[in-house]
Amino acid sequence: MSNPAMNLAMFAKKAGIKENDIITEVDGKSVNTADDVAKLIRENKDKVSVMVKLQRDGKTQNIEVKIPKKLKTADL
Repeated sequence: MSNPAMNLAMFAKKAGIKENDIITEVDGKSVNTADDVAKLIRENKDKVSVMVKLQRDGKTQNIEVKIPKKLKTADL
């Protein structure tokens, strides 16, 4: 049985999201919690990638996050 929080953390690290980054949007939709992020990733896991807006060191960044094939079958 897989751990959903661990899957999401591994996905974030591989995507280049760092520990102190604050994710504010996933695929154009605002997020306030880690649960919001997980829900939107689940909803979009059949896509090749999603756009993520985040705050890093006080600056807004938009990054394209590729969704790995492993995640498409993972339990988030």
